[in-house]
Amino acid sequence: MTDQEQLVWRRLEQLEQRLLNQGEALELSEETRALLSGGARLVNPSPEDTEDALRGVSTATTLLREIGRRIRDGSVRLGTVKE
Repeated sequence: MTDQEQLVWRRLEQLEQRLLNQGEALELSEETRALLSGGARLVNPSPEDTEDALRGVSTATTLLREIGRRIRDGSVRLGTVKE
């Protein structure tokens, strides 16, 4: 994983924590859209699904949850393989 990809993952985790754990509202700014789009590319949902999800706050929040889930699942699998 590149340093840039790690930065995207870290920023997504922080956003997910603020939204889902602290109750902060998602603002679909250009920066947030770019972050979610970049995160989606890392975990492979279809570009069409990503584009559709970024059209509204509730669907973008669902996308964020899915990206977070896929990141966590992948991390668990990598940890299992390394053991």
